[in-house]
Formats: sequence, structure tokens, C-alpha cells
Amino acid sequence: MKLKTSFPLEGLEKTRIPVTDTVQEPPVDGLCIPGVPCNKYDNRVVAPSHRFSVGFAEMIGFRDSMEDKLVIHGNFGNSPERDYFAVFDGHAGKDASLYCSQHLHEYLLARLQEGNPIPACIIQSFTDTHENMKTLKNEKGSQIESGTTSLVALLIG
Repeated sequence: MKLKTSFPLEGLEKTRIPVTDTVQEPPVDGLCIPGVPCNKYDNRVVAPSHRFSVGFAEMIGFRDSMEDKLVIHGNFGNSPERDYFAVFDGHAGKDASLYCSQHLHEYLLARLQEGNPIPACIIQSFTDTHENMKTLKNEKGSQIESGTTSLVALLIG
């Protein structure tokens, strides 16, 4: 299949991920859904959405490494009425976007379970993530200096 784009694709990977109408089983390793090609940049499909057809595309562009991460978490908090989706646009490295993709939804779920209003839970989960991330060290043992822009959607109902 030839992709139509407004930019040249020579030298870029042209992979089409198959779309299915069936609900997939939850992931085995927290990263990939069994039977679906695993993404090469470690984006997280925690659980597929049972309400929405969801997919993603990723392209590293002209950088040496991918700094962006995303999370798809259907049935969020074991509730069939909640889905969590997030994109983390990393800046100056992947550490911040990786940490957020692994933990922001956990902090949000913990805050929701306290029974506070949803907007307050979202704000506090970002604060929790930021405060905890400030104390972390990267793979080289130094403080994380990268950043991330976050886009998070919590769909309820």
C-alpha cells in the first residue's frame, strides 16, 4: 500500500498496523496486546478500550531517539465506563515522558479512589507525578533534566 503524505517517506518505516473489530485480551507484558504487532518505541497499551476503536501511529522523524510516549488504558480502574488516554511529548530526552507514561495514570486512579471531585483528582495527580519525578535519577545516575508536554483524556460515561 502506498501512503500519501505531504512529506517524503524515503528511508522511513512504512508499517500498517491491522485494525480489528474484536476486543483484544489484556496485554501480557503491559506493553503490547497479544496478536498485535508491538510498537517499537515502548508505548503502553495497558488495556484496550471496550467502548472505542483506538489506534496510534508513531514516527521518530529525524531524531536519534524517540522521546514521546503514549498510554491507552481502557476499563480504567476496572470500570467499563472509564477510559484513559494520554500522549506525552518529550523534550530534551525521554525520561520525563517515560515516567509520566508509567505513573500518571496510577496517581490519578489513587486520587479518584479517594472520592474527590474529578477535576481536583486530575490536578493533584499531575502534582503527585511532578513531585515524585523531581527525586528520581536517570539511567546515568543524574537528576532527570528532560521535560514533557502532556495531553490526557479521561472519558467517563
